[in-house]
Amino acid sequence: MVLPSNSYPQPGRAGEIPLSVLTPLRRISLIEAVSYLLLLVGAVVKRAGGTELGVTVMGPIHGVLYLIFAFMFLRDRSHLAWPLWQTVTALFVGSLPFGGFWLDRRWLSPLSTDRETGD
Repeated sequence: MVLPSNSYPQPGRAGEIPLSVLTPLRRISLIEAVSYLLLLVGAVVKRAGGTELGVTVMGPIHGVLYLIFAFMFLRDRSHLAWPLWQTVTALFVGSLPFGGFWLDRRWLSPLSTDRETGD
């Protein structure tokens, strides 16, 4: 079943999600996405005949950041009031290049906006 882009269920009511939960989720989502992009840059440099330093350094850093990302989303699922499929989708999307940016913009950022506008 494919849902139109504007019909994704909105997680929980924004007023019920503590900022102490939402802010770290948004931050780790963006940090993990940036680490993935840096790892990809390191892989391109390595394949182009350059140094392996980027992959050697960023590989483990990105791996640890993704584990933290996954742990935080699983831990805070109850606060977000997400169904299991949405949590699994978030974990999958977070494993794709630019996925953390998409997740922040499409599912997490609207919760912050709703909170600020009082909707």
